[in-house]
Amino acid sequence: MPTLYEGAQKLVFVCANVKPEEELLIITDDNKFEMAQAVREVATNEVKCGVAMVLIGNQSAGGQEPPAPVAAAMKEADVIIIMTSHSLSQTNARREAQKAGTRVLNIPDPQITDLTSAMITPDFVAISPLINEVAASLTGAKEIHCTAPGGTDLTFSAVGMKGNGLDLLVHKPGEFRSMSVEANVGPTFGTAKGVIVIDGSIPLIGPLDEPITFQVKDGFATEITGGESATKFVKILREFNDKYCYNIGEFGIGLNPCAKATGNSYVEDESAITTCHIGFGTNLSQGGNVKAACHIDAIFLSPTISVDGKVIMKDGILTEVPLYAQTGPAS
Repeated sequence: MPTLYEGAQKLVFVCANVKPEEELLIITDDNKFEMAQAVREVATNEVKCGVAMVLIGNQSAGGQEPPAPVAAAMKEADVIIIMTSHSLSQTNARREAQKAGTRVLNIPDPQITDLTSAMITPDFVAISPLINEVAASLTGAKEIHCTAPGGTDLTFSAVGMKGNGLDLLVHKPGEFRSMSVEANVGPTFGTAKGVIVIDGSIPLIGPLDEPITFQVKDGFATEITGGESATKFVKILREFNDKYCYNIGEFGIGLNPCAKATGNSYVEDESAITTCHIGFGTNLSQGGNVKAACHIDAIFLSPTISVDGKVIMKDGILTEVPLYAQTGPAS
């Protein structure tokens, strides 16, 4: 397995493709400083590009805006690598930086193991076309239906929405990717209905004591039941005091063939090819216009997914791209 420095090398050279003439901005916080420091060392000592690293205060959930000076600096950088406890993906600051031509690589709540395990080893360039193929299949779908052994039975429309392929590669101006290797789409606002049973993990909670069941109507989670983990999650959402935190803002499919769902890292959990995740709250990254007080992903296992009647995944395995399942670590 790679060392932390070797994992940082892959982020800088392969994923972000940082060049000597570019300006790199690294955004981190106290909890993730060690990993950000490894990225800084690679960029400074090997790429020899311009590097600035800023620490922001520990935020309470994903989707909260960074301080205004940091948002301003984001628009001036050529490349940004974000390694923070909570995701900056669903922020206006990230979107404005992209509009300015900045490449953004967002690594939410990274764990040391994210850079030192098999998760970082795929040939991301090789698997990129297939990730984008799955994303394209979600774009504008009239009906997406997902079931899972845990009890999930969710239906929604993606009419007017574009699927996003997150392949961990930001090589062109204005591109954005997350450490989570996935294809996702935002349900058309108000269309999600059915039942979601989360039996994997949730970032602010971690591994669950028992599955959490969400009743979904008109695009919102209307009832949340389960054990102690469910009680904690209900409390978290209530404290935001924002009804849009219950919005079903994202439907994501994990597509990293080397990631495993262990409950130890939510980024790895939601990247694992045997999982799906639901994003509660903001849907800006999915092309929607809901800006909630949070965006929180919740992971469930072994999904079966049909898009306009065509099954694209069965029990967590893609059905029409057998070569993809064989794509392992990069040589």
